[in-house]
Amino acid sequence: MRRAAIYLAAVLTSGEINAAPAGYFDLQPGVMLESGDTWVADGNRYRLYGVQSCLRGTPYTDKTGQKRDCGDA
Repeated sequence: MRRAAIYLAAVLTSGEINAAPAGYFDLQPGVMLESGDTWVADGNRYRLYGVQSCLRGTPYTDKTGQKRDCGDA
């Protein structure tokens, strides 16, 4: 039973993602996101200092003035 579960998990998670979903954009080849404020491009690490990425459980105010959860942004 355990082997079947491991095999099934491997098969279901081994698919390739070809494009970003609607509303998002594809990253250039050689770019890897490490966090909300850090990425690596062609072997160079870039970091936005003084910028806090929006984390779930942290509120933000949208353009209509409503408070929302950053994790839903």
